[in-house]
Amino acid sequence: MTNNLPAIVAKFVVILFRNQRRTMRKTVLILAVLMGLFATPLCAAYRIEATVVGAERVMAYLARYEGVTPVNIDSARFNEKGVVVLVNAKMILPGGLYLLQFNAGSQPYIEFLVSGDAKFDLNIFANTLNIEKTLKYSKSDENEGSRKYIEGQQRISRKMQILQQRFQQLQNNPDSVSSIQKQYIDLMQEQKSQSEAIIAEYKGSFLATLVRAAMEPEVSQFDVPEGSSNPDSIRQCMFMAYAEKHFFDNFDLADPRIINAPILDNRLMVFFQQVMLRESADNIDAAIDELLARAEKTEPVYRYILTWLYERYTDSPIEGHHVVGMHLCELMSDSTKVTWLTDRDKTRLKQNIRKYKLNPIGSVATDLTLQTIDGEFKTLHKVNAPVTVLYFFNPGCGNCRTTTPVLHKVYEKYKDQGVEVFAVYPDKDVAAWRKYVEESGYTDWTNVWDAEGTSDIYEKYSLHAIPQIYVLDENKVVKYKDVYVDDLERVIAVVFSQLPKSEVQVQPAPQLQLQEDVKAKSKSKKSKK
Repeated sequence: MTNNLPAIVAKFVVILFRNQRRTMRKTVLILAVLMGLFATPLCAAYRIEATVVGAERVMAYLARYEGVTPVNIDSARFNEKGVVVLVNAKMILPGGLYLLQFNAGSQPYIEFLVSGDAKFDLNIFANTLNIEKTLKYSKSDENEGSRKYIEGQQRISRKMQILQQRFQQLQNNPDSVSSIQKQYIDLMQEQKSQSEAIIAEYKGSFLATLVRAAMEPEVSQFDVPEGSSNPDSIRQCMFMAYAEKHFFDNFDLADPRIINAPILDNRLMVFFQQVMLRESADNIDAAIDELLARAEKTEPVYRYILTWLYERYTDSPIEGHHVVGMHLCELMSDSTKVTWLTDRDKTRLKQNIRKYKLNPIGSVATDLTLQTIDGEFKTLHKVNAPVTVLYFFNPGCGNCRTTTPVLHKVYEKYKDQGVEVFAVYPDKDVAAWRKYVEESGYTDWTNVWDAEGTSDIYEKYSLHAIPQIYVLDENKVVKYKDVYVDDLERVIAVVFSQLPKSEVQVQPAPQLQLQEDVKAKSKSKKSKK
């Protein structure tokens, strides 16, 4: 591989800006979360007429996305000739992406763009046997322009794929590599020119906003010092650093329509859950502040981005993300900017703030002295173990009943290497708890409860949701909190790896990843109290 190849490598391998975008059509199918909450209501009319071969006498549903779910806003039946008309004289369609579905929730469907003008009129023609090739629009220059643009992007994409295949086959031939590089650069320029032409022709339209957002920011050639041992890797690192700084350059965050399309959600996902995954909390906080500063003058966009980040970071078990979560809680608490919270939202915000302030990662866990089934008192801080799993659960909780068996298997695997479990039952039905523990065979770890009702477990650990798992080191310092049981074995391996060499060491299984690859799981894995 020659030294002038990293530019093509950056395109073939590290195409961060595209997020593996195959075509713009594929991208626009992934809608931004909470779209319906933020769409700006307007007052006017729309008329959509569709002639679709193969859709005779079936129901047609006009839908817009709210989150990832299409929400129907109108419907009518195709006649015997495959024609349907959807019309409303009193309501405009807010700018965004829409679907025309044939039978609710089923394939096939047709997408189209709306810019949010005072009146929207669109005719659609298609054949269900091959919608992509037969789709035509009339009365809407924007949608016909979108169709032609997508066709052009697909054509360029196919040529790029062929070049990628040739590159893999001929990468050891310098002359071939040089030729491939030149062809690829030419295709990139063609792609850019096509996008710029669309932006100029449809200035002010939602199509122009989407096309600009899909364009990659300009990247200058990175100069690597002469004599560097690995210039390709250095240049690639420089590219990634540039990508972090300019990831949202082409997003018009002053345009509220941007939240009604998938591209912003898609870019946020790549940036914060991939590019920034291994960054420090300070760097993530700085990136969040910079992005929100660009959006703060457009309330719907500011609301969307802040809510998107808040939902993900406040439920992330990844080490360090608790700091980011606390920062987002502080931003959410700014009543001068955040005016949309319901009473339920405010209650959850208070719970999250309390959660972060109680037993944060890096602090010594609050001590508990509780009673066992046999009436003996056990103290958390007196557990003599290099790794202690502090587990709050209730056998009456469905998620607890699925979590506990998995946790017990992990315990059985590592207990001989020094892992102990301090399992706390925080409620009062001692008979049900005792029966569950004894019949399930969970008597080999420490089971305790607040028999006297004076330990204030809920206050000390803010148990707004169970099950909850903390992982503590030999000094009872919180290393991880709110751990999902599927990640527990990996987390234990990490904590053992950080102990002094004199302590017992656990060798993680080869297929296990360390803490930086622990992914946030769905909130549905927890049961709200």
